[in-house]
Amino acid sequence: MVLITDPDPRTHQRFPHGEIGKELGLHVVGALPWDPNSAAQFTDLHRPGRKFETSPLLTHARRAADEIGRRAMERMNWLRKPPPVVNGHVR
Repeated sequence: MVLITDPDPRTHQRFPHGEIGKELGLHVVGALPWDPNSAAQFTDLHRPGRKFETSPLLTHARRAADEIGRRAMERMNWLRKPPPVVNGHVR
């Protein structure tokens, strides 16, 4: 799960990401800051400004994408492992 977070850090202290994931029974892979101005750059109506590439929204989106990719690779490697053999039988 990817969270959209309030830019006010006091909100993050009240609702830690791990606690949210635990309550919902989901893994939190990242959090994107609530940033409507930067998000508007993804529409056809705007052209990205100079600071868009380094905006908090894009920085956090890259981190979340990296984490999702890492977890997908871990899962794929886990699924590719051969089943255990016990006393000559596949378990």
